[in-house]
Amino acid sequence: MTHWDLIDTQDRGEFTIHTYMAPEDYAPDIDDGETLQAINDGLLAWFQVKVVATKCGIELAEEYMGGCCYELGVDFISEGDYWSDMVDEAIRRAHGVILELSK
Repeated sequence: MTHWDLIDTQDRGEFTIHTYMAPEDYAPDIDDGETLQAINDGLLAWFQVKVVATKCGIELAEEYMGGCCYELGVDFISEGDYWSDMVDEAIRRAHGVILELSK
C-alpha cells in the first residue's frame, strides 16, 4: 500500500485541490548517470504525485503521475505545467461526477 504525504492544499473555485506525493514504486529508467546518482544520493526526489479534487470534504476526482524527479516534491507544483494540467483534469472530472450525481 502506498503512503501518500500531503504537500499542498489550494482552493480552486468551488473545489479544494490536495496534492500528495509518495516514493515511486519502480526504479528510474534514466540514461543520465549524474541524475541517477543524485537520486541515489538523496539530492533529487524520485516520486509519484496524486492530485485530488474535493468539495465539502468529499473526494470527487483523482489524477496520478509517476516518474517525477525534482529536488523537492513541492517543486513539481511550482516548476512544472504537469501539475496545472492535473488540476484542470481533476476539476473537469469532478464537475462530471457532480453532474452525474445530480441526475
